Amino acid sequence: LIMEHFNAVKMRPTGGCFFIPKSSLDSWNKFVSDYTQSTSNIVHRVQSGVDANTATAVMETASQDLDERYKEAIDDLNDLSKQTELSSRRMQTKRTKLMQRLNDIASTADDISSSFGQASQVADRIRKTIAIQQAMAIL
Repeated sequence: LIMEHFNAVKMRPTGGCFFIPKSSLDSWNKFVSDYTQSTSNIVHRVQSGVDANTATAVMETASQDLDERYKEAIDDLNDLSKQTELSSRRMQTKRTKLMQRLNDIASTADDISSSFGQASQVADRIRKTIAIQQAMAIL
């Protein structure tokens, strides 16, 4: 849910530690405030500078997570084009939602790249594919 609602990226394969992109930070802070006030749970936010080794580890983990989400979204787009039983309006609605999902993934990749001052191949690839998918949707 954290990944879906805040465009977060899991920083550990099992979850429990997430990178929250700058674009989602305000809504995240509101959620955390409400969540901790209404439950006995505690949420920690770590905000600090990182050395090159830490930045590399974060980028690798984030790239892996975003790559998986990107591939799932592309697979869903490909599957959508094979669904002949859907009306064109329903298909367009689903395509729009999937394109938004791709845009969210790309935006998160951009946020991570800018946060760590490194170029992200994942973000570039996602942006290029989104452009292709948008062109195909127009056709």
